[in-house]
Amino acid sequence: MRIFFRWIRKQSYLLLAIFLFGLSVNQVMRFHLYQHSFYVQSSIGFYRNIDRWKADIDYYFGLKEENDRLARENQRLRSQLNTYALSPDSVELVNHFDSVHQKPLRYAYIQAKVIRSNTRLRNNTLILDKGSLDGIKPNMGVIAPEGIVGIVLQTSEHYALVMSILNSKFELTPYFQELQLQQGVLAWDGQNARQVTISEVNKAERIRKGMHVQTSHYSTLFPPGLPIGRVSRISESPDNTYVELGVTLGVNFQRLQHVTVVQHLFADEEATLMQHHQELQGND
Repeated sequence: MRIFFRWIRKQSYLLLAIFLFGLSVNQVMRFHLYQHSFYVQSSIGFYRNIDRWKADIDYYFGLKEENDRLARENQRLRSQLNTYALSPDSVELVNHFDSVHQKPLRYAYIQAKVIRSNTRLRNNTLILDKGSLDGIKPNMGVIAPEGIVGIVLQTSEHYALVMSILNSKFELTPYFQELQLQQGVLAWDGQNARQVTISEVNKAERIRKGMHVQTSHYSTLFPPGLPIGRVSRISESPDNTYVELGVTLGVNFQRLQHVTVVQHLFADEEATLMQHHQELQGND
């Protein structure tokens, strides 16, 4: 300890000079608009580069797992194509797979990479490496091979901020594939990053553990039939007409690297129609 104080005493002039220099720089950055703006922009750019480098490193070490996920997605898509080939009458319900049936597309897809995400907050978000210059706009859905991811909140030219499904403000009407049932409200309770809850499901419905939960036709942001997860818990109450379900998500947000942003090509047309309908209801 004595040696340490002796060193400080010898270097006191140098340390004082460094301290005063740092204090001066701080004052200039805080009270001069141009310097402050330059510092903020440089800091944002620096941290975005750090995020991109970190994402590239994580991507390199996760290539094997990513390839496995892509293989599972290819298998699922082939199964869907076979199903539609055998059931042409069902094409109208899922006509976002129009590359096979030579019909006008309802959805367009933009590939992106996750450069920052969190799962420990009440309202979790993600940052993507694509933005408005790539065609991404607010209120677009974001999906992954294993299921839905979230909704685009804001964009800059090169980045997009996404509200994760692990967010208390996220809600969705789910679809139970085995029962062909669209019912309930899917939301996150802020507890487990691999599980969400579904409330307001009628107790009379024959819900069982292991059932597939997908997106429904009620959503204008996601194509119907996209996977969300499987029912893992059923909580019943004798004094209630509803049950609460726990759903294990297909997406592991702690390992999420690649996503797809979904653009509903007829979203403006649908919104205009709904607005006209509401105006007519108001006039009545």
